[in-house]
Amino acid sequence: MLMSTRKHINDFLSSVSGLFKLTRVLNRPSRMVVEPTNYCNLSCPLCPTGSKTLEAPKGYMDLDKYKALVDELKDCLRNIEFCGYGEPLLNQNIDKMISHAVGYGIHTMLVTNGQLLRKNNWAEKLVDSGLNKIKISLDGLSQETLSKYRVNASFDELMEGIQKINEAKERRNTKFPIILLQFIVMRHNEHEVPLLKDFGKKLKAKIKLKTLCTKQIYQASEFLPKDQKYSRYDFNESKKVLDSKIKQPDVCVMAWTWAHVNWDGSVVPCCKDPHRKHEIGNTFAVGSFLDIWNSPAYVKFRKELLCNRKKLFACKNCVLPPAGKILR
Repeated sequence: MLMSTRKHINDFLSSVSGLFKLTRVLNRPSRMVVEPTNYCNLSCPLCPTGSKTLEAPKGYMDLDKYKALVDELKDCLRNIEFCGYGEPLLNQNIDKMISHAVGYGIHTMLVTNGQLLRKNNWAEKLVDSGLNKIKISLDGLSQETLSKYRVNASFDELMEGIQKINEAKERRNTKFPIILLQFIVMRHNEHEVPLLKDFGKKLKAKIKLKTLCTKQIYQASEFLPKDQKYSRYDFNESKKVLDSKIKQPDVCVMAWTWAHVNWDGSVVPCCKDPHRKHEIGNTFAVGSFLDIWNSPAYVKFRKELLCNRKKLFACKNCVLPPAGKILR
């Protein structure tokens, strides 16, 4: 009850900070993105890890350091998303990381390409961890369409992994984790969209359509769907122009309410900064995330976000909030 009250108070302070555009915020973060690792088993061409263009060092998050981070923020965190620029299931402690957060009543979601779910008893371990939701990348309904973007992925292994999750849930008589299959609509798979609803029902999963995010014209020519209702850009192939169709909010909530912590403890404002151009500090090095949250560097970034947004590397081409919908 006390923890719940503290979270409600934090939500109120968050609203005040956002309303008055405070750069030294009154609240603590209510959501956190944790990057278990930035190693990956696939080679997706638009991902900096998959395309081998990632400038950040690689590694795995230490379990004890992660636990200390969650212990510090447990009274304010409502959600933790385990994702980043790698495959979380490559971190052998991911189930322990999830269960530690669940123990504090924090809602957890794991984002995975699903290729490893069939191995090492991951399906059972994830169900036993108390994971609330698992978001699995499903960018094709056949081997051909899936592997066009998810390079080196196996459609059959993905289906087997989802089946194992469902079987583990049935054995334990639980509805968690809820399975959300994320389908990024691209030129080579847009013809499969009408089939997704029935496909999701067969897998006992929800389907989320997501639009492709890219900053490169040559990538747009190959991957952006032809049907404009599935695109977040206005793209003129003859003029080679790529403009976002999404109107940005006056204040980006990321820097005011989210914590984004990479595998080594480095803190960045949001997920759109894979190369850490705006690294603000390192929570594992200083021993406290809250020492960074209202540090001069973070306050300066929030000021720049309010005044010079277009000049910030991570923000100038941002297309958040993401365009997408859940198929009912």
